[in-house]
Amino acid sequence: LFTFINGSWGSPTNHSTTNSYYTTPALAGDYYYYFRVRALNSSGTASPWSDNRYFSYDTSGNSTNLGTPTIMWPLNNTVLTNYPRKAYLEWSEVGSASKYEIQLACEFCSNSKAKWTNPSTYTTSNLYYTTPALAGDYKFRFKVRAINSKNIAGSWSEYRYFEYDTSGGTNKKTLPPAEYEDDVITNYDDYENPFSDTDLSTLEGIAAAELYRRGIIGGYEDGEFKGYRTVNRAEIAKFLLLAKYGEVSSVKNNGKFSDVKEGEWYVKYVVTAYNKGIINGYSDGTFKPGNPVSIAEALKMIALTFNLKLNLSYDFKDVDSKDWFAKYAGIVEKYDLLPKKDKYLNPGSKMTRNEVAVAIYQYLKNK
Repeated sequence: LFTFINGSWGSPTNHSTTNSYYTTPALAGDYYYYFRVRALNSSGTASPWSDNRYFSYDTSGNSTNLGTPTIMWPLNNTVLTNYPRKAYLEWSEVGSASKYEIQLACEFCSNSKAKWTNPSTYTTSNLYYTTPALAGDYKFRFKVRAINSKNIAGSWSEYRYFEYDTSGGTNKKTLPPAEYEDDVITNYDDYENPFSDTDLSTLEGIAAAELYRRGIIGGYEDGEFKGYRTVNRAEIAKFLLLAKYGEVSSVKNNGKFSDVKEGEWYVKYVVTAYNKGIINGYSDGTFKPGNPVSIAEALKMIALTFNLKLNLSYDFKDVDSKDWFAKYAGIVEKYDLLPKKDKYLNPGSKMTRNEVAVAIYQYLKNK
């Protein structure tokens, strides 16, 4: 990484990582930078450097070069059927944004002659937003823009269109309970959606509903699944044990982990997972139940919970055969646990509720 100071490029600072991404230390503002990357093998032999990539930091707060969010969900012209009709909207991050503004309009929703109603405006600091309940059998469109800490707005994204179809009415079946050996439901057209913020036409929505009917993952008091939230180490222990065994008996910690306090909801899941060899603690005697679980950690726990064959082949470019988690990487491809992962596993990434639900669902479906 090079910095342009006093009219010339200074000496580079070198950084290394085993990942396919890197976050720099805090950089000085109002300077130009460029960086380049090369790969090294286990013997230390290096590839040629990549081309230089240039960037700068503007600390004036007046820059309108915020970038434009890319809408991730829903896909264009998606027909939603979830009830209550609260649409889950999601978009990509703009690095210098402190919040995002959403404008949502309905086609022919009012008695006026205007095709589109005046838009409703919402703001959020998240990369997602769940709308209030919307009218059925109407088409909607929305757009998003980033706003920085000085309240300066970037450009609007392109419009994304979706609609709600209520032709199925509310005469749908309640999800039947299921246990580990029961087949998964792959078509939810005839069933009520247990969550207001998921869509049963998507894999994430189906996975959440399937795990809900099996008593593995519940929702929140507001009726939402909140699939964007990260999963911690205690939660994934609970999900996996319930997926495999259905019920988990009460058991005490008895000093196994110094930070697992008796009386907490997760004690029986953490201690049972430990007793079954699914999880380990840290060298300081803690378990850190509230820490987010990474993809690598989750794969190990999935493999050990379901007693899966290890050291299967894989094609991930960011998993070296010497990595501790390499022996678990092959189960991703065998059971299609993470369908959105292709060339890169990103083993250190934090897992979300959507990702955990999909991984468990895919295993139950493909086992």
